Amino acid sequence: KEEVIPMICNRTRSPKPPKITWTDQDDQDITSQAIRDTALSSLFTAVYSLNSSTSYSSVTCHVDDKSHTFYRVSLEARNVTGVEGKEVTASCNVTFDTFTPENEQSLYLINVVNGTETYHAAKNTSTKDHKILIEKEGSGTYLVSLILSNTSVPENLQNKTENWKCGVQDPITEIYTTVPFSLTIKSCKAGKGILKSEEVGCEVCPKNTFSSQSQCEACPDKEVSGSGASRCFQILAKDEIALENTGLVATCSIVLDKFSDEIKKNLYLISVLENEEVYFTPGNITGNRKMQVVEVEPGTYNVSLILSNTSVPKNVRSKTENWKCGVQDPITETYTTVPFSVTIKKHCIPGTGFVTEEATVCVECPENTFSDQNQCKECPKGEESGIGWETCNKKDPPSPVVFVMAGVGGALLIILALMIAALIWNRRRQESNNIVLANPNNNTDNGRPTNKNSSV
Repeated sequence: KEEVIPMICNRTRSPKPPKITWTDQDDQDITSQAIRDTALSSLFTAVYSLNSSTSYSSVTCHVDDKSHTFYRVSLEARNVTGVEGKEVTASCNVTFDTFTPENEQSLYLINVVNGTETYHAAKNTSTKDHKILIEKEGSGTYLVSLILSNTSVPENLQNKTENWKCGVQDPITEIYTTVPFSLTIKSCKAGKGILKSEEVGCEVCPKNTFSSQSQCEACPDKEVSGSGASRCFQILAKDEIALENTGLVATCSIVLDKFSDEIKKNLYLISVLENEEVYFTPGNITGNRKMQVVEVEPGTYNVSLILSNTSVPKNVRSKTENWKCGVQDPITETYTTVPFSVTIKKHCIPGTGFVTEEATVCVECPENTFSDQNQCKECPKGEESGIGWETCNKKDPPSPVVFVMAGVGGALLIILALMIAALIWNRRRQESNNIVLANPNNNTDNGRPTNKNSSV
């Protein structure tokens, strides 16, 4: 009497929630005097307290359960990490002895925010922020999936964690048995993102990609980016060649949709000297190099490198400077660049040049050559030049006097040839006469001498 005692009822379960009643030693119903202790009760044990001025020698717990099947359940859940802007799915397994409508109706997902719990009946539901799906596996396991969409992370945070519980409500005591799990939404900083769909870690976006909603996306066609960029740029640049001390303007273009003061103040020219990079803006480049930024077509900046008073060392024909035209990402402070070169060739004055492939000194071009782009080149056929000429001239045609002299010379040669032939002929004739004179009587018989006194 006047003593509060706990009363424990180990109950069984049936397809329908069993009814618990309490009676005293006289078999009188005292259920209204019994108060359930929600803190101490569990899935398998119902704990009640009896507080009454009436004395009892005994009390009895009656459970209306005709199935005599023990109420057993197991729960499994794990923490999940997802990425902002993508659907994130967390699942828990709730296993009973068998599938029943009652079991399915007792499934819950519980959202815990600052100690306050919001209960969601685990059934196939969908809202703008989340979906709950239930699937059956095996002979008695329910796969309860929580799918979050349109997730975002506050700007001042990199991660946002939601705390949840997967639970089952006792159909008799209405007590929840739960297992906790967390769902973390990561927000990658600008220039970082998820490289593969099955990964959740934030990594620096590689070259020619940019970060978008915690993903690394490929740059659009004709655009480039450096690693860790939050956007891509279209940068146009080409190699340039000039002669020393003649001045040179090398121009690259950064093409945007529209002009931006934020981008304009982040335009750079970068000098590359033996793998060391020196960064220049219009305000800090000095000496014989100047940098100029001009706005042309809507959204296009022309960045010009102006070289003056440049010279080439005596032992080489030319020198090449390596440069980059670039933009610094105003968010990530990484650089997107395109390389170009500036080649300065030795300037030979007109009429001089290099006479061999190896020569590095300008000399006067020899006769029948001319100077062209620091080279002494052979005159074309039918042309000629003197020493130190910068061009070749057509050869003059012969004058009429030359033709007359040539004709006279030819005639004299013919006359001379005829005279020589006449002399040779006359000499042979004289020799023939001398042979005849040596035998004046011509006493020959068929060429043989005969005896004039002989008789026949």
